Amino acid sequence: MVAVTQTLLSVYGSRLVLPTSGVLMNNGINWFDTRPGSPNYLGPSKRPLTNMCPVIVTRNNGEGWFAIGASGGRKIMPAVTQVCSFLIDHGMNLEDAFHQPRIDASGGDALDCDCSHVEKLLARARARSGRRG
Repeated sequence: MVAVTQTLLSVYGSRLVLPTSGVLMNNGINWFDTRPGSPNYLGPSKRPLTNMCPVIVTRNNGEGWFAIGASGGRKIMPAVTQVCSFLIDHGMNLEDAFHQPRIDASGGDALDCDCSHVEKLLARARARSGRRG
């Protein structure tokens, strides 16, 4: 079983194809921070932050169950985690798990919630965060 995560970022990535392999390179340099002194500032021998989360899940006997990844920058990890939970904790099939509404809290103080969540779930999330409205 294999899980692969690949991104080009913008259309056609860097528009550079490696001549010996034919691999199209991404333009991940835009992940660096241009503010001097920041943890992700561009410099020699530095690598940019990445948002990858390929996951392989096996059953108790070691047999492969599923492998997934996702696209979406900072939303990748919460998306993969929620799909895994739908499959493992709630016994959904893959299609149903992928089509469930999701919640994302990767943007700092904001909580993004799929509009198809029922008001009851939103009220519970607000109550736990101490927010109103």
